[in-house]
Amino acid sequence: MSADRDERAKLKAAIETLAGSGFFQNQRSATLITYLFDQVEKFAPSRHSLQEEQRIGHNLEQRIASSSATMRQRVEDARRMRQEVADIHEQVRRLLEQKAAILAQVSEIVRSNEPLKAQLHQDVAAVAPYQARKLTIQSTLSAGDCAMESFRDALHTLFPDS
Repeated sequence: MSADRDERAKLKAAIETLAGSGFFQNQRSATLITYLFDQVEKFAPSRHSLQEEQRIGHNLEQRIASSSATMRQRVEDARRMRQEVADIHEQVRRLLEQKAAILAQVSEIVRSNEPLKAQLHQDVAAVAPYQARKLTIQSTLSAGDCAMESFRDALHTLFPDS
């Protein structure tokens, strides 16, 4: 770093010598150049030593390698996730196809059962008179059973030995 300062000091002295010797046509130009050099010297970064530059370079290489490895891993993760999403989309597509097939089968079953449903309604309507007749017959048989029981009791009363 001191070598850098020495070089800057030499350059500044050379500029001042040129300005003092009348090398510049007008004094304002010499003053402006000296002023600008002072400003550049204040704001210009000082050079690092070779070892420091190598250390900085090595650190940068390590950070780049680390970032590169991280980016490669993230890219690989993204590829894997993209494949998982594609697999899920394929499963959803297959499930939707199965759903459509099942719905078509159910629709076909419902459609094919319409005639059976109509027949069932006719049969239910036809059963109503038979149920009424059955109830009448059951009622008649029950009354007949009661009459027979009364008749037996009367026969036993009239003819106790039989």
